[in-house]
Amino acid sequence: MGNVSNRLAQWAKWGRSWEELEDGRGTIGGVRQTDKDGIRLFIPCDSIVGSAIDPMGTGAEVADWLYGISDSGKHIALRNCMAVSILSDSQELSASTMLSGNEAFDISASIRKVSFGLQHLEDWAILKTDNGDNVFQTFLKDHSSSGCIEQTWYTDDRLKIIVRAGMNLKCNLPASVNLEQCCRLDIEFVSPESYEDADDVAFSILLLVSFCAGWYASLDSMTVTNCDGVTYEVTEALGRKNYDWRKPQSSPIPYDVFADRSQQLIDKWLHCEGDLKIAIHEYVPIALLRRQSYLDFEYIAASQIIETLGRAVDEKNSTASSEHNEMMARLKAAAENIENEELKEWVFGQIAEKKRPTLRQSLMGLYDFVGAYSKEVFSNKKKFADLQCKRRNPFMHRRAEVEKYSDDYLFFHTKGLFMLSEAAIMRLLGFTQEEVNELLAKSHSRYLKSKLQNKS
Repeated sequence: MGNVSNRLAQWAKWGRSWEELEDGRGTIGGVRQTDKDGIRLFIPCDSIVGSAIDPMGTGAEVADWLYGISDSGKHIALRNCMAVSILSDSQELSASTMLSGNEAFDISASIRKVSFGLQHLEDWAILKTDNGDNVFQTFLKDHSSSGCIEQTWYTDDRLKIIVRAGMNLKCNLPASVNLEQCCRLDIEFVSPESYEDADDVAFSILLLVSFCAGWYASLDSMTVTNCDGVTYEVTEALGRKNYDWRKPQSSPIPYDVFADRSQQLIDKWLHCEGDLKIAIHEYVPIALLRRQSYLDFEYIAASQIIETLGRAVDEKNSTASSEHNEMMARLKAAAENIENEELKEWVFGQIAEKKRPTLRQSLMGLYDFVGAYSKEVFSNKKKFADLQCKRRNPFMHRRAEVEKYSDDYLFFHTKGLFMLSEAAIMRLLGFTQEEVNELLAKSHSRYLKSKLQNKS
């Protein structure tokens, strides 16, 4: 995240406003540093916010914003600053977000444009020129060319999303000259929007590229241009860090497939809500980050995702609702024959609460909705639904019986849940059963299918 200069320790004068810094009132010297531990500010001989230890018990102060101007003239704004040390003669603070630009900027000004790079975007988005050549190869052939092409992914009456790809020429004189591939995304708003809304769109596109590419495409850098025409860079401490990257054998949705339907796909992605949106925001970072985690925690997350998607499918699937209504009708008819009035009233109360299809019904409905690919992951629909319903509760509620399930079984079943979730999201985004089966037959998860057949 951010460029190299942002990561280096940087001395600056700090205060509570740009005006305070400009007239020299109450400013304090400190070192700002951004690295793997986050965004930090070290005040060596003073303090700028309340102590991390509050004797009155009302909680430590959090400064909404702190402002700094470095010796080089860089203007820096830190958001949500809180003391994390308790030393009496110095102070260390953490911040959630850093904004940095070459001039003072209004943090409340609405945003006109967001521009950002995603790690290894160029490995997925191998853009083509009109004659079919790879853009990077074309640049090497023709040094007089600008080496940059662009494609519009999406446009509507609110915004336009453009991807730009080309080469950066880096001169390391006198030793060498290097050419670097680069891809960036620009989101241009028709009317300026709040920072929060603009950031939400950028994050949604990060998730979409990650989902299509098959790896978590963390932010390489992000700059915004506000309605005053001022540009500054954004660095966030959490949620979008650089992660170890391993190129998959192939992407679930290759770039050419995405590019052919980007308008429709992005439209569905940006406007999805409810259960589908919840599932996407959980699936992408958990399934694609490839970070170390306890296996049973991954299983719990995979179970939550598949159940959320099951509800999303239920809303589209009239068959699941009709089957549920028929079952409730049979239960009501049977309950009429109960002689004990107190028991009868309790049973009717339980039936009244069952307004949605059961978990088993939802899982089987999702299985059918995905189509032929489901059978490649879990060969027996009923067995899959029964096993998932039976085994989720012990893990969700941390019961002792979880110890009887082997890591070997849990690993492959969890991977299967993620694979089925991926396919269900694609279906809910408009891909047909045939397209899902064809695309995911080539995906990076295909080697797991034979294992899943043996375990399910």
